[in-house]
Amino acid sequence: MSAHSLLSTHAGTNHPLRPAPLVSVVMPNLNKGRFIEEAVKSVRSQSYRNLELLIVDNGSEDQSVSIAELLARDDKRIRLFDEPRRGVSFAINTGVKNASGELVTIMGSDDIIGKDKISRQVDRLQQDGTSVCYTEGWYLDDLGRPLDWPRAMDRLNEPIKYEGLIFSELIRRDFWNDFFGASVVYPKRCFSDRLFDTSLTYGEDWDFCVRLSRSYNFHYIPEPLYGYRVYSGNTWAKGNEQRNLRNKIRIFEGWLRDFDLNKEDKGTILKQLLQSREELEGRIGMVRLAITHPQTTRAVLRRTRSSISHQVKRAAHKAAALRPSTWTS
Repeated sequence: MSAHSLLSTHAGTNHPLRPAPLVSVVMPNLNKGRFIEEAVKSVRSQSYRNLELLIVDNGSEDQSVSIAELLARDDKRIRLFDEPRRGVSFAINTGVKNASGELVTIMGSDDIIGKDKISRQVDRLQQDGTSVCYTEGWYLDDLGRPLDWPRAMDRLNEPIKYEGLIFSELIRRDFWNDFFGASVVYPKRCFSDRLFDTSLTYGEDWDFCVRLSRSYNFHYIPEPLYGYRVYSGNTWAKGNEQRNLRNKIRIFEGWLRDFDLNKEDKGTILKQLLQSREELEGRIGMVRLAITHPQTTRAVLRRTRSSISHQVKRAAHKAAALRPSTWTS
């Protein structure tokens, strides 16, 4: 799919009997001088005009703040906030607290959005005031070229499955990875009881939306309206695996602690928690999980036995490969 076709989206129209609500775009930034101008321009070029952009710097040491200041001089809708480096969740929460809009969306300063994204989502949310709205998206590289990564065909072929109270879908990490959580537009009141968890440095938007999905409907627009940049400087980059696993474990344990779960959903979370502990800590982490959650003991034993069996087979094959051809068994 070409970049042009990805960015050419349905214009959308606002509800004729309701005023266009102010939309606050919160953009946390840390050393994204290479990309922030393109990100800001994609917001300024939105077909939906009643918006503000809150850029919250998180202690940048590059030229991104000076670039943002220059862009703000030309557009009174842009506001800048200077924060110490405390993490992306702190920056997002600062933006949300200072947002004047009835609706709020959060966007990375290294990403871009299609020109009709906000218009399409406002249209959808004006039909239902008790919901949030997310869209499909696309991946791009550090030069802005679309990446030919697999699409979420199950969602595109059966979109109704991904609307409404989708808690059971959201707790599956593979679902969140490809539906561009950054594309969500929220009613401002979503933040009246909770903000992003500042103890998390990865998955904070996922955790927030899962908690929200217990009581809010989710609307889905199956069009690629959000461009997520994949390169060496973002949270998916190689080298962040252990940090991301620690955050996932914290998230899973929080859900198990805070939610009244049915058997199936609890099993889904425990399975992911087991896998994350195994990846991060090996058998020690699995044993710790079995002690904390006795219902996982059987699964832990199966995985441990399988791991040991695999190691034994590898050792046997290695020994066979080293055995001189003149040996006899």
